[in-house]
Amino acid sequence: LKQSTSCPHHTQQRITMLRAIAAARLPASRAMSSMPSITRMNTPAMEPKIAAMAGFEPKLVSGNPSTKVFLQYKNPGDLTCGTWECEPGSWQHNNKVDEYVMLLEGEMALIADGKEEVFKAGDSFVIPAGWQGIWDVRVAMKKYYVKHAPA
Repeated sequence: LKQSTSCPHHTQQRITMLRAIAAARLPASRAMSSMPSITRMNTPAMEPKIAAMAGFEPKLVSGNPSTKVFLQYKNPGDLTCGTWECEPGSWQHNNKVDEYVMLLEGEMALIADGKEEVFKAGDSFVIPAGWQGIWDVRVAMKKYYVKHAPA
């Protein structure tokens, strides 16, 4: 899952995310007066959504992984960007959409098929749609995310 320039699978993941970003661009037919504004990820413009757990229909494995979500951008289509914070804990996770992650703080691991990928602050990676396994937050974490739900 870590960024790699030599693996065709990782190259395909990066292409998928670039296509998602390109799809979010302003249509050429829009007038200049309706130009959208730039979204800064490091200055949330909203109160966070607070949840008891993370993910889509998760099953708790350990801890108390409470979360805060700042949805900072959503285009009219299928692209969302934001900041996500989570306390330590782990859960069974089913990633239903492609997700790019830039880990800002903390430490986490993704565990599936007997393999464990550990990520620390400064790491960036893509979790593809369909990935299933254990999401384990080891040190309270904060990430930027970009999610793309295929049409």
